[in-house]
Amino acid sequence: MLDKLGFVWNANDAAWEERFREFKEYKETYNNCNVPRNNKQYKALAEWVERQRRLYNGSEGDLTISPTRVKKLEAIGFSWVKGG
Repeated sequence: MLDKLGFVWNANDAAWEERFREFKEYKETYNNCNVPRNNKQYKALAEWVERQRRLYNGSEGDLTISPTRVKKLEAIGFSWVKGG
């Protein structure tokens, strides 16, 4: 019954998916992956993008990004390097 109501079982996954949707809209609008950190509107999104890059590049210690998330990001043309 909870699934039918849209219950969120994993808040971290739900938050990631929300940022992913936000990033996808940003990329479709601006045609790039360079979310400006100095823009108040996009500050949280810019931090999320930077964190995805650090997770991918192994800069977050033992934490890494899942292969599923890598595939989702790559499917929309995510750039793993800043400025790309």
